[in-house]
Amino acid sequence: MLYSKTKKRKLLRKTSIIILIFSGLMLAILFTSSIVSKYVIKKYDVEYLGRNVELGWVYANPLTGYIYVRNLKIYESTTLP
Repeated sequence: MLYSKTKKRKLLRKTSIIILIFSGLMLAILFTSSIVSKYVIKKYDVEYLGRNVELGWVYANPLTGYIYVRNLKIYESTTLP
């Protein structure tokens, strides 16, 4: 199947736009994953753990599954069984 120059350019342009959009989405996910992780941990700490949690700095890499938490403090439960 032979393509003319204009069809090749259009195909190349569409492909490059798709690659740029995908790359932008991946970068957005990488930059916001740490912020979202810290927010979710602080929001649901008492609900799921039954304890209050204090966090300093959170680094999450969704590509490798690596999570690093600095200054983590987990307090004892205040409710009695």
